[in-house]
Amino acid sequence: MLTRKLFTYALCASLFLGLPSSCIDWEDDPEDTEKGNSKEEGENHGSKNDETQKGDDPNQKEEDKSEENSSNLSLTKQCAQLINEIRKDPQAYGRKVGIDLEYVQPMPALKWNDMLASVAQSKAQDMADRNYFDHVDLEGYGINIRINEAGYELEPSWYSSKHLNYFESLHAGTNSTDPAYVVYDLILDKSISDVAEKGHRNHLLGITDWNSSLYDIGVGHGYSQRSTYKHYWSIIIAKHSW
Repeated sequence: MLTRKLFTYALCASLFLGLPSSCIDWEDDPEDTEKGNSKEEGENHGSKNDETQKGDDPNQKEEDKSEENSSNLSLTKQCAQLINEIRKDPQAYGRKVGIDLEYVQPMPALKWNDMLASVAQSKAQDMADRNYFDHVDLEGYGINIRINEAGYELEPSWYSSKHLNYFESLHAGTNSTDPAYVVYDLILDKSISDVAEKGHRNHLLGITDWNSSLYDIGVGHGYSQRSTYKHYWSIIIAKHSW
């Protein structure tokens, strides 16, 4: 089982749709193996009554939280949409951004799945909140078992060991706020020289028999000012069974 991490913090703000760069981590599919919460302090410029009226309004807090969640959902769906656009014509995308994808064939669009998105969001925010970057969380659980527990039923053998991951690509970086940046760097997969072994690229673009059989997608984005990399992404592309 191959897991690796890539940490890249520079790269094109002007590539396809304003593309940019990252930290990534991915684990090979079962065919190849067995198978912020930040608190900022500033000056107070109002009276105590102003603070009470502005700072303690629970309705305002709920509205702010709702807007934050809505904004993050929009961001993650943009990421999924971009992946689907690239899958439609990977060769054209490759020529646009300077990556050789002439060997990559077009693939069908992935379908957004709310259960996968919920798992991805929980994982991304957990990494940010508890300051780690790994397919296995601090309790030793991989993404397969978390997917199944959420109600997206998998083949039992796919979660027979609690650490297994067949479906997740990870990305993290202090500048990783743009979905185009995240997707570009995962497809570039710069740390791997052998094209056939570029696991993130294979995962997102449906390369290899295993990856081409996956059809659902969910994306999560987590943030914490206190964490090492600030922004954390989980991209889950999966299927229910063989």
